[in-house]
Amino acid sequence: MRVYRKNRTVFYFRTLILLVFPLLFFYGCGIQIGHEPDFPRQGEKITFNVRVKKFSKAEYAKVWINGDETLINQSPQKIYFDTCKFQTGKYYTKLNVKGEVKYNNGKIKDQDYTLDLTTGWADREDTAQTYSIFVAHDNDSDFETMLDEAAAEFVDRFSAYSKSLFTWASPGYFTTGIGQGRDLLIFLGHGNHHKYKAGSHNSDWVDLSTVAFGDFSICDMYTDVEYLVLFSCDTLCMDNYSGVTPFGELWFNNHNNRLQKRPFMGVHEILGFNHFWTITETCFLACSDDGDDFWGAFADYLDGGTCVRLAWLWAIMDELSIEVGENEGVVFYLLEYENDSVYDTKNDYIHGNPKYDGMGYVNYIVVN
Repeated sequence: MRVYRKNRTVFYFRTLILLVFPLLFFYGCGIQIGHEPDFPRQGEKITFNVRVKKFSKAEYAKVWINGDETLINQSPQKIYFDTCKFQTGKYYTKLNVKGEVKYNNGKIKDQDYTLDLTTGWADREDTAQTYSIFVAHDNDSDFETMLDEAAAEFVDRFSAYSKSLFTWASPGYFTTGIGQGRDLLIFLGHGNHHKYKAGSHNSDWVDLSTVAFGDFSICDMYTDVEYLVLFSCDTLCMDNYSGVTPFGELWFNNHNNRLQKRPFMGVHEILGFNHFWTITETCFLACSDDGDDFWGAFADYLDGGTCVRLAWLWAIMDELSIEVGENEGVVFYLLEYENDSVYDTKNDYIHGNPKYDGMGYVNYIVVN
């Protein structure tokens, strides 16, 4: 059974405020500004519902959203505000909302509040916990079969989430509604620095610094991706790219790249390898490799409640042969999620929130 660890007290308090405020407004004069959704986050189109008490006696009524003025010429009146950074070219972390009405008798009433747009509330997510696992086609049929069998081992052993898809990878899964309703995504195949090859052709390479995961990845839509696993060589390489660009620039948003897509736009952790992964094959009557053992161990650790980052690293240490430059496991994560298991449910954050900024951490196995 799914264990939920949400802060219900906070949620009920927020709901109580929304219920009580209209009752206070009902009496006397004034301006009321409500909004939908109740707890918006960056990327959504927000509808502000403005009501002016005794509107016929008002000399004027105005609303300012981040300084943009709207004249209220009827009551009720709706104001629409788009916070999608890809559409507006602006990076909204908060909205300052102010309303003012002046009556014919000279009285002025106002309302003033601020909305935080950097938090994706877990209360709004789909509560069904699901995962999808994708295997890339390869020109080497033996290699492709090995990956497919390893993925099947995880599917057979993992039970904490329900399976959504187990299928062949495609670049399209990274660009069109990826992960809608899925909490865990796993990709197996070839890789390179911050890249994944989602098929057997050169056109199947995906530059992961140009895609996004998590609640903030698609404007005006919620997605549930919290954990991304990339079983591919070099994808989470921590070397400077081309000897110049720090690897963190390619995964996390900061002030300079805040208007661009990056994988961490609500995702909690990304798991992979610093350099190469290798599978050791042994033959006695029949041949087998340790890839199946690794994926089985990873599934068992996750099911058992081990925190996600340690489940990945421990499975590597238990089942794979580690050498310098080979099978060095890496986890990129925000400190907020450091000790989370797949049974934890938490809010999501983007650049501009204290729980995101400056909190990009790595964990890796180094063999001397």
